[in-house]
Amino acid sequence: MKKSNLIVALALIGFVTMTACTRSGGGGNPPPIEQQPAPVATPIPPSSRSELDNDTSKSAQDSKTASSAGPQVSRDEDPTYSRSAPTKTAPSRRDGSPEQITYDPTGLTPSEIFARSARQGLPVTGDESDVPNGQSNEPLYYSGAGQDDLREELQTWVNSKSSSGVASRNREFAKRVLNGRFDVNWQTRQTTLDITVRGEKGARVYRFSSPLSNRQFFSSGNVKMGDKLAIDGACMDLNGGCSTVYVKVQEANGIKISVAHMIIRQTEATLFTHAQGFGIANNPEFDALLETMVRTDHHSGELNALNSLKLRTSETINGQASFRVEMGIRSAYNTQETLNLGGPLVKPAEDYNMTASAQLLRSTSPAANTIRSVLLTRNDGRGTLTLAVTVRKATPASQEDTMDLTFSRLHKPTRPLMIK
Repeated sequence: MKKSNLIVALALIGFVTMTACTRSGGGGNPPPIEQQPAPVATPIPPSSRSELDNDTSKSAQDSKTASSAGPQVSRDEDPTYSRSAPTKTAPSRRDGSPEQITYDPTGLTPSEIFARSARQGLPVTGDESDVPNGQSNEPLYYSGAGQDDLREELQTWVNSKSSSGVASRNREFAKRVLNGRFDVNWQTRQTTLDITVRGEKGARVYRFSSPLSNRQFFSSGNVKMGDKLAIDGACMDLNGGCSTVYVKVQEANGIKISVAHMIIRQTEATLFTHAQGFGIANNPEFDALLETMVRTDHHSGELNALNSLKLRTSETINGQASFRVEMGIRSAYNTQETLNLGGPLVKPAEDYNMTASAQLLRSTSPAANTIRSVLLTRNDGRGTLTLAVTVRKATPASQEDTMDLTFSRLHKPTRPLMIK
C-alpha cells in the first residue's frame, strides 16, 4: 500500500468542529470510513462553561486569520489584592488595559501556530526541571501556557523581593507545590481547588471549597488561626469567567508562614491530528483510535467521536508546571468515555522541539489500554503542545504506530493582576 500522510484538524468550542485534509506527495483523500447513522450532536456539558461564556457553541474554524483599567479590589473584598500601594504590575500592563490575544489557533496548522508564537519572541520560562530531554543533553525548563503576561508579572514581582530568609523559605515552599486544579459550579457559585503539596511523607492533595464572590474572588483557610494551608485567589478572565485563575497559597510551620503563587488554567482547545494513515501498520487498535479522531470531522458529539476537549495547566512560580488534556468521547455504544493525557509542562530555553516523557492518565476509554507510550515533542510555552501517542503491537502481524496530536489553547483575554 502506498504510504500517505493523514492530517486532521479540529477545534472544540461548545460543539466539536473540524476541517480535514490529506497532505502527501500526490495529494488525494483519506480512505473512506464507515459511519453510523448521525444522531443529534451533543454539546459540551454546561458545567465546563462560565456563566458569561455565551459564545462557546460558536466556531471560528473557517477563519485562518489572526484575531485581533483592570478592576481595583479593596482589602475587605479579598486580602490578596489591594486598592492602594504597595502594588506591582508588569510594565506592559501599567495602563490597566486588558491583555490582547495575539493569535487565535482555530483553523491553523501546527506549523502556522508555532510560527505565530515565535513571532511573539521567547516566552518566559521558569526553573530548570529534572525532566530529561531525549533529543539532546540540554536542560528543559518549566514553562507557561498562555498568551497573557500573568506569569511574567508574577515572576518579576516574586523575584523582586530581597534575598532574605523569607524569600528563600518561599522559594523552597514553591518547589513543593506540585499541581493545582480548579473548577466552579456555576449553579451554586461554589469553587473547588485541589492542590498537590509534597511533604515529609510524600505528596498529598489538599481540597479547598469556598463560594465565589460577585467580584470573582475566593478564599479558604486561615494559617493565623491554626490551619496548615490557606488559599486566596481570583478568576482572571476579562469577561468574568474562570478559565484563568490566580492563587496565593500559604503554609504555616510554627510561627513561620511560607507563600507560593500559582496560575491555573482550564480552557477549550483545538486539536490537529497527524498520522501516516489507516492500515499502514496493520494495527487495528491504532486504526480504531485514529478513526475516532477522524470521525470527529463534522460528526462531533456523534457515535465514536469526541464531544469535548479541555486543556488544563498548572504553573507554580519558582516551582513546577504540568499539563492535562481531557478528551470526552461518545463511544460507538453511546456511552460517555474519557481519554486523558498529561505530564510535566517543560520546554527548552530557546526552542520548542524536545522529547520528554508524558503519561496516559486515568481514563475510561478502551483505547487507553492500547496506548504504549506518550511523549511531549513540542511546546511553545504559550499553550500549544504536540504529543506523540504510540499504540502497541497487539498481534505478531501488526506493528506499533504513532500519531501526533497537537493541542492549542483557545485563549481568553485576562485582566491585570494586582498583588499586595
